[in-house]
Amino acid sequence: MKPNKTLLIVALFVAGFSLAWMIRRGEAPAAKQTEAETPTGSVARKPDGTTRQDDDPRMKRLVREYLAGRSPDVAKLDYRKMIEEFFKNPDGLDEIELLWKAEKLVADWYEADPNAALLWVLSQQNPRRTSFMLTSIVGRLSETDLDAALTLAKRYGADEGRHLEMPRQLKEKLGKTDAEEFLRVTGSFTQYLGLSGGMAEFGDGFDFQRALDGLAEMKAGLEEGVNPAYVPTNLLSEWAKRDWDAAWDWALNTKDQADLSGLAKGAAATVPTQEYAGLAAFIAAIPDREPERNAIQAWDVLSARASPALFSSFLDQAPGGRQENLSRILAASFNYGGDGYDDAQEILISQMTPAERLAAFQSEPVRQVDPGRRQDYSDLLRRLGHNDGEIRRMLPPETGQQPGNPND
Repeated sequence: MKPNKTLLIVALFVAGFSLAWMIRRGEAPAAKQTEAETPTGSVARKPDGTTRQDDDPRMKRLVREYLAGRSPDVAKLDYRKMIEEFFKNPDGLDEIELLWKAEKLVADWYEADPNAALLWVLSQQNPRRTSFMLTSIVGRLSETDLDAALTLAKRYGADEGRHLEMPRQLKEKLGKTDAEEFLRVTGSFTQYLGLSGGMAEFGDGFDFQRALDGLAEMKAGLEEGVNPAYVPTNLLSEWAKRDWDAAWDWALNTKDQADLSGLAKGAAATVPTQEYAGLAAFIAAIPDREPERNAIQAWDVLSARASPALFSSFLDQAPGGRQENLSRILAASFNYGGDGYDDAQEILISQMTPAERLAAFQSEPVRQVDPGRRQDYSDLLRRLGHNDGEIRRMLPPETGQQPGNPND
């Protein structure tokens, strides 16, 4: 098939949908049924929520031993005192490291005394710590009771306007579920940030179309600016590896447009060169979107299997003038480095005629790229036959160096 029609694309476009299931009250642990009221008491609190207590060397030692796996009689542990001592941060850890180390303490406390742990977490005045500790509790609970874990996440997360990360325990299993559970889990964790995700392993019978359609429905159900906290980045590309035609047809028929590079790269090893180049050409000219974004995604696709034949076919099929496309793709190539990108860029630059290279390197799209990203090309350009005067015109000056004379 040749992609020769107007392209409206969704690729790994995700967001959230309203959860529509209930769990019977009797199935949820007691902590799930407790109202999130801040406990009252006579203990004075610091602004970060920890109590003012004199340093306790014995407690410091106990916390270190506990986190190192040398636990005394767990039944006799005072988790509250331990975690409050820990959050005094005697070792001077940065906030992220402090939270990661607190994960075990909080989750263990929840297992030992769910009500006390949950109420203490919800009483903290540091929103970031509260969200992180809730995520730790949800993650531990999900290992034994997924329904209860998702109920807790919804009750103390989305229902209270609090955004939680997806726990690592659920990330690791997300692709190994069926599509309905995938959507149920994904929809339980949201954030006011751009989409984040990682690679996932999907089972043989995973319904990619249902998952993608469900993710599109999520977007319609969330307020502006809110996204799922985590979605696998290889969702569409894995489908393309298994059924290229179905994935491609789905992308063409969606009404939303986004990134198609994942779909294309997923099929890089199987789709014929001309069709693959045509897909990159479509991406480079998606309407009503910034040309720079189109070019970056097109370059990502082209670099996955770069060859002179692929670049030649791309330039033949891409709308617009050849020189304009060369300039935009060259500019996009400066945004990537390492792996196969450097080799692909050299193939692209070598594919140009000397006049095309001279024009592309001096074009406005390329000049908009950070000069630091496009300085180290003099050896390559010299090998391709350009003289020092041309190179000075094509590359940004080094620090303290005056720009070359355009007439050199």
